[in-house]
Formats: sequence, C-alpha cells, structure tokens
Amino acid sequence: MRSYKKRTISGDLVIVLTLAISLVITILGTAYYLHSTRSSQLQSEERASYVTDIFAEVLMQPLWNVDSGTIQRISAAYMNTESVAGIRVKSDYEIVFDEYPRDKKNFISRKKNISKNEVYLGTIEMLFSDENILQTQNTMISMILIVIFSMALVIILGTRLIMRSLLDRPLNRLISGIRNIAEGNYQTLLALVPQQDLNEIIHEVNVMASEIAKREEESLRLNKDLELRIVKQKEAEEELRKSRYYLKNIIDSMPSVIIGVNARSRVIHWNKAAETWAGLGAEDIQDSLIRDICPYPESEIKEISESLMTRTPLRMEKKAGYRQNEFVYEDIMIYHIPDGGAVIRVDDVTERVRIEEMMVQTEKMMSVGGLAAGMAHEINNPLSGILQGIQNTLRRVSPEFEKNMRIAEECGTDLGVIRLYLEKRGILKYLEGMRSSGIRASEIVSNMLNFSRRSGSEMAPADINRLLDSTVELAKNDYDLKKKYDFRYIRIIRDYDPHLKPLVCTATEIEQVILNLLKNAAQAMAEIRKKGEEPKIILRTRGEGAYIRIEVRDNGPGMDRKTRKRIFEPFYTTKNIGMGTGLGLSVSYFIITDNHKGMMSVESDPGKGAAFIIQLPSKQGTI
Repeated sequence: MRSYKKRTISGDLVIVLTLAISLVITILGTAYYLHSTRSSQLQSEERASYVTDIFAEVLMQPLWNVDSGTIQRISAAYMNTESVAGIRVKSDYEIVFDEYPRDKKNFISRKKNISKNEVYLGTIEMLFSDENILQTQNTMISMILIVIFSMALVIILGTRLIMRSLLDRPLNRLISGIRNIAEGNYQTLLALVPQQDLNEIIHEVNVMASEIAKREEESLRLNKDLELRIVKQKEAEEELRKSRYYLKNIIDSMPSVIIGVNARSRVIHWNKAAETWAGLGAEDIQDSLIRDICPYPESEIKEISESLMTRTPLRMEKKAGYRQNEFVYEDIMIYHIPDGGAVIRVDDVTERVRIEEMMVQTEKMMSVGGLAAGMAHEINNPLSGILQGIQNTLRRVSPEFEKNMRIAEECGTDLGVIRLYLEKRGILKYLEGMRSSGIRASEIVSNMLNFSRRSGSEMAPADINRLLDSTVELAKNDYDLKKKYDFRYIRIIRDYDPHLKPLVCTATEIEQVILNLLKNAAQAMAEIRKKGEEPKIILRTRGEGAYIRIEVRDNGPGMDRKTRKRIFEPFYTTKNIGMGTGLGLSVSYFIITDNHKGMMSVESDPGKGAAFIIQLPSKQGTI
C-alpha cells in the first residue's frame, strides 16, 4: 500500500503551480531559443557565401596568371580569419593550396568554380566554423534556465506563504477536530472557518461525529448483548461437548458393536468395538459403505443391505464366525431412524450360547441322573446273577478243583477230555468273553450310580496346586495309563498361581475329575507320539475374582465343533468300541456344576489340541 504521510494539499498545489509556470516559461524559452538559433545559422551561412564570393574574386587574377605563390599567400591570409576553418584551391591542373580538415562535420561548407571570360580557371572549397553559433546558443540556454529557476523559486516561496495562511491553518484545525472525534470526543463540534467549501466539510464531519456517537452507544448495547449470548453459547457448547464426550464414552465402553449409517448406507458413527470388529482404523471406517466393512459372508451382507434399503427391521441370531482367530456367535440387530439412516448393533453372544448349551447339558445330566439311578438298580441284580452263573460255570469245568474231578469220574467221564472239548470248540473263550462283558457292564452300572448319587462328603479347604500334583502322581501309577499310553513319556508343564488361597471343595471328587481329564488327554495324544511329536499337558491355575480357574490343556488332535458341542453328553464317546463308557466327562461335568456349583467348558479346534476349563467358586458351603 502506498504511503501519503509526507504529502500535503498546499505542497501539492505549490508543486503543480510551479511546474505549470515552469513549463510555460520552458516552452517560450525553447521557442525563442530555436528562433534565435535559426537566425544565427542563416546569418552564418550568408556570411560564408559572401566570404567565398570575395575570396573567389581575389584569386581570379592569380589563377589567370598561374601565380601559385600569390595564391598561397592570399589563402594563408584568409586561413587566419576567425571564422575560416579550411581552404582548398585547385587549378585545372593541380591543387595549389590545401589546408582542409579531415573531419568535415559541424562546419559550413562552400564550394565555388572560378572562371574568366568563360574560361575555367579552378575551384575553391572553404569550411567555416559554427563556434559563434554554439556560443550564442549556450548563452541563451543559460539565460533561460536562470529565468526558470528564479521564477520557480519566487513562485514556490510566494505560494507557500499564501497556502499556509489560506489552507494549512483551516485544514490543521479540521484535522485537530477529527483527531478529537477519533479519540472518542464526539460532543465537541468543529468551529467554522471563512472558507465556505471547508465549512461544508466541517458540517459533514460534525454530523458524522453525532452519528458515530449514536452508533457507538448502540454498538455498546449490542456488544453487551452479544457478549452475554457468546457466554451462553460457550456454556451451551461446553455442555454439548461434555454430553457428546459422555455419550461417546458410554458407547465406546459398551461391548456391543454400534454403527450408525446414513440413508446411503455409509458409516457416519461407530464405537471402539466396531473398529475391533471390522479390523479397520477410524480413517478406513469413516464414510465407508457398510457392505465394505462387514466381516460376514456375502449372503448375510446382502440380507443386511436389503434391510437398510427397504427400511425393515432385522434381527439375526447366533451367526457363527471367526473374530481374531476365535470362534464366536453374534446377534445382529438393525434399528431404523425416522429421519433416515439406521443403527446396527452386533453383540457377541458366544458366552451366552455356551451357557445355554451348558444349561441344556445340565438338564440332560439331571434327567439322565434320574434314569441312571433306576436303571442301575434294575440292571445290577440280573447282571450279578449272570456274572455269578458264568463264574460258577468256569469253576465247575476247572480241573483245579478235586470235587470236579471226582464227580466227573462218578459220571464215567474224564474232566480233562471235557475241558479239551470246551477249549477246542471255543466255549471257554465265549464264557470268558461273557464274563469280561459282564464286568464292563457292572462298571457302567457303577458309574451310573456315581453319576446319579449326590456326594455326602464334607467339603474342606484344599490347596488346589497340591491337589493337581497328587492327581498327576496317581495318573503316573495308573495301570491303564502306564501300560497302554505310557504316561511317563508325556511332559507335564505346571503353570500354577502361587498366591491362590485354599479352595473349599471335595478333594476326592476334584481328583476324580482331573484324573479323568488326564486320562482323556493321554488317550487323545497317543497318535502324537506315533508321528514323532512330543506330547505335553499344561496344568494351569489362576485366581479370577470370586472364582478359581483350573485349565488342563493338551496338544492332541483337538475336536471339531460337533464333537465339542456333545462332549459332555452321557454315553457319548469318540473312542473305539470297548475303550470307554462315555460317562467320564459327563460325571466330571456333574461333579463340577452340581456338586460344586462351578462351571466346566472346553475350547478346541481340529489340529490345535483341547483345553478343559474348570471354574470353581472360591467359597463353598457344605453339601
């Protein structure tokens, strides 16, 4: 922006007036200078022509007489003339005199042929200097400049004095009054001056001061109102910010996935759980289509998109899938907003589904328990008779008893021959098989009775870590584990919580549960050793609030979802025929959930081993 601080009206007027007069004088001086220069030029040219004519007449006779000496003396005399700068005299046969400068510029040149009685005698050339013209011009220029500067100085001084009196003083008073107004003194009016044009300005300034005073009063009032509104607005904005922050914290703290979409199915709101659920950052979720961030199969995404487009509510329950490498169940609900858009809510119901499955399992166990008690008593009596009959039959044909030998002789036969016949016909083998099957049936009946019978034992505090160690020692000495699965070659990894408090429980029942889990793990890992992999079992204990968590984890073949769902059902087994009754885990589940009011679950995937998790209340009563 240009600065005008050093300029004044009076100064500008003085400068303009001085320049105008100086311009007029300069134009007039220039015209006079040009006229005088032209006149001097014409006079010099006329004089040059005149001198040349006289010089030609003087040289006519010497040229006629061919008197070179006279010609040279006359020419030299003319060269001494002030205005003559050069002479060249040529006869018809030679140059008689030649004092001609090489540079002919800035000279007046004249040339004349000399003849007498129409006889050509020669030619003269003369150069005349224009120094007198230049001197005249310089003198005139100096005079003109002196006149211009003198008049300009007089004009500047005179107009400056006049302007100060007529313009500067009124303007200074006007400026002083305007400064007072600028400082906020609107009540003092400016005094009038003799100049009418300035009085009009002063009047307008006084009117402006009055208007400014009114507007300032109005502005002060409006500013106070505005300040009050701003304070209230800031308070409202702060309350709104706190409310938004509070609501955001509430939504972010919810375990459910909350996603808000607009009418075009683009995401506009979400919580922290949604970022984990989608596996994306905030910048990737913002303004994305809901179909682009849903981690569901195409069929379910299509169903969600149709619900958003048709604005129909949607509820999808127990949708199975994997989140962060874990199998989960999710409920999906879509609520539509009246003004457009919708809210999508996704709940992880995996634990609820597992609890429901456990409740169903518990119902089955309770119903089976009642059936087991009746069946055990009804089956046990005839089974005992069958086993006793088979045992007596085997004893009657055994040659080890003397009475058998004596009675056979009384009947006229040989007991050794009879036994040989029974062996060759396989009858003894059949009888032994019947006895083994009867014993196995008796064990099943015994397990059923244990399954249905509530413990009458007193609960007592027990060190759960020591209880696990003693169970491991029992497993090492178990005949089946030692002979069939060689439990000694299984690496036991203990990960105990040393700060666990004693657990009130029935120690023998907990030992039974843990021993059953160790047997199942050893049997499941039999194939691992065949493949050259090291079988291992991890025993882990942890305190979790009001519960103590016991975990038995192996690196066996694991189990699929179908097997995992039915693993606690009575008589359900994945072992070969004759290898198990299918009641071990059912009895264990019953002991934990019914006798100890705890929880028992399994985590497993094919090829990733299995983990049985037991959660027991830290404090128990007496059963």
